[in-house]
Amino acid sequence: MVFAPPGVMSNPALRGWPHYQRLVPRTCHPEGEKSAATRLGLRVLLAVGFHRAKEYSATYVGRRLEIARAVQSLSRSGGITRTARCCGSVSPSIEKKTMKPHLPARLVRTTLLLLGLGACGGDAPDDVAPADEDVASTTNQQLAWVDRSGTVLESIGPRMNSILDPSISPDGERVAVRGRAVEGETDHLYILEGRGGARLTSNEGFERHMIWSPDGSRIAYSIQEPEGVSDLFIRSADGTGGDEPLIVSEGMHKWYPSWTPDASTVVFHTNNPETQARDLWSVDVVTGETEVVVGDDGIQALARLSRDGRFLAYQSDQDGQTEIYVTTFPASDARWKVSTDGGTWPKWSNGELFFWQGNDLMVARFSDEGGFTFEEPNRLFTGQQVGMGSDNMMTSYNPEYDVNAEGTRFVVTRRLGG
Repeated sequence: MVFAPPGVMSNPALRGWPHYQRLVPRTCHPEGEKSAATRLGLRVLLAVGFHRAKEYSATYVGRRLEIARAVQSLSRSGGITRTARCCGSVSPSIEKKTMKPHLPARLVRTTLLLLGLGACGGDAPDDVAPADEDVASTTNQQLAWVDRSGTVLESIGPRMNSILDPSISPDGERVAVRGRAVEGETDHLYILEGRGGARLTSNEGFERHMIWSPDGSRIAYSIQEPEGVSDLFIRSADGTGGDEPLIVSEGMHKWYPSWTPDASTVVFHTNNPETQARDLWSVDVVTGETEVVVGDDGIQALARLSRDGRFLAYQSDQDGQTEIYVTTFPASDARWKVSTDGGTWPKWSNGELFFWQGNDLMVARFSDEGGFTFEEPNRLFTGQQVGMGSDNMMTSYNPEYDVNAEGTRFVVTRRLGG
């Protein structure tokens, strides 16, 4: 019996799956009466990241990995509490020389990722791993939930070499990210939940700027093949099926999609690879028809539609410094400049607009009655405070945070030592 939900067998990183089944008994903890359940548990562990089932969970106990079957699931702030019944345990100390005759290198890396990066051969990390403010971005990174005061609540997903473009699912339980398991690999689309994380796709190109559809059933993101431009695609969030082209064309990058509430339209920004010019466009999801939304002087990028779809926040350097602007959607000539001393990475909650001013996360309350009005932005917390780094000025085109609809919790990419 092999537990392999849709999307697993088609993933090229798991083409050695049958060989892995023969390897599993060598890695089982020596408890003979549990060996069958343990083998099934490992199959579930490998597959669970590609499937939305939450029936099984895995927890480190000392140097063993305990596989448990959930008999009850209760939602609470910050995570999921499960009443679990143990059905096996596994020693995580898998030697590379044992795996080498049976598995390609990519499968080894994928297996280690699904077991929890940085944990194989050792104890699991604490709920909140200590951050190192001075380490470079190529060291270990991990997502964490943070509240409005800047208190780090708990980690989400495994440690990875790089984590960018986080997008919180509409149900607030999962986060889609642009992730890289180890240094030197290509960035791909992963979904993180609890302590687990798994790649959703099997593409060879660079995958970036992922975002959930309003109902949580699909994810829009960009794929850039080697020597090519970036195009936009849509993928089922449960890993089934393939990539559906949203907009594919030559000569111009298409980045950073954002859905309208009814999922009929996606806003994105273009990028001319020769001039680096960027403008905001929209595309009809059904017809593929496109039109310019903002084509002002300077660079317009990283646009996010408000939760009700009536307004569009974006960053622009049209006045000589990158600031946060708001316009209407559909397009009009209306412009409101929200930031006053620089701004990047705008994100909306139901009643507030967030952005970064250097290392400070800023928030401005707004009202849409009779147009668009907003209060003076205030600082919530700093990137240094939550482990994003003291010298991180949030200036890349790849945001490292997201906010939930209520504006009460954030996910941030933390830089970890060790």
